[in-house]
Amino acid sequence: MYSIQLVDWTSAASQIKEVREKVFVIEQRLDWSLVEDSYDTDSLHVLALSAEGNSIGCGRIKPSGHLGRLAVLLPWRHVGVGSQIVQTLVGVAGQANFNELHLHSTLNLMNYFSRFQFVPNGPVFMEWGRPTQRMIRPLVSPHVTVAQRQFAGTTR
Repeated sequence: MYSIQLVDWTSAASQIKEVREKVFVIEQRLDWSLVEDSYDTDSLHVLALSAEGNSIGCGRIKPSGHLGRLAVLLPWRHVGVGSQIVQTLVGVAGQANFNELHLHSTLNLMNYFSRFQFVPNGPVFMEWGRPTQRMIRPLVSPHVTVAQRQFAGTTR
């Protein structure tokens, strides 16, 4: 069992950094300077915790609507933690009035993100030394007015 929680960067920074270090620096051998940036204080963060309270995954949404820094510890992959993190971030973005989310997906994960209604947008490019595809997901239908969303109880 595990839970996914919206967390404040100030109180959860050490837990989030621990997950990022294990996944990005140790496992994927990326330099920490690529992983750490100045967006964390202004971003929305979620943290996945095991039943024992251990950090097992994380993700964030930058103010620009960029969903990223998704990381799940190896023993917790393929049991739904990553999917729950993405679904929670999409829900948080909708509640925070984002019109669209975008992310950078390595090519091998594009099918994974398409399950959450992300679609390719633009050419493939190199990021962190890997071929990467920008993907987007609208959160509000352009054909639905604010009044219709409020009436339907789905104001974003």
